[in-house]
Amino acid sequence: MPVQASLPHIVHSPPTGLLIDAKLYYTSEVFVTALRDDIKVLLAAFEAAWAAQKDAAGDVLPYHVFKDVWKQTGWIYIHLSITEPALRHDWARLVYRGF
Repeated sequence: MPVQASLPHIVHSPPTGLLIDAKLYYTSEVFVTALRDDIKVLLAAFEAAWAAQKDAAGDVLPYHVFKDVWKQTGWIYIHLSITEPALRHDWARLVYRGF
């Protein structure tokens, strides 16, 4: 069953016209709120997919269901949202903390 969800919002940059230090942006309410919303969508999609798999016959591991949802919702490309090596560690730490 395909998951109906959009790509994560956190892959987008801040609104045009704003000049903000990227390190500050990744700790801002704008970024953190978008991150939390994207995680909620991802987890809701997983819950729906897992419920559908449990109703279907056969043994499917939760990891495999989550991995499929991860790919279908665009999270597979999350690592491409940060291109500056100097910011990658801080950005990744914040995304990990979001979970």
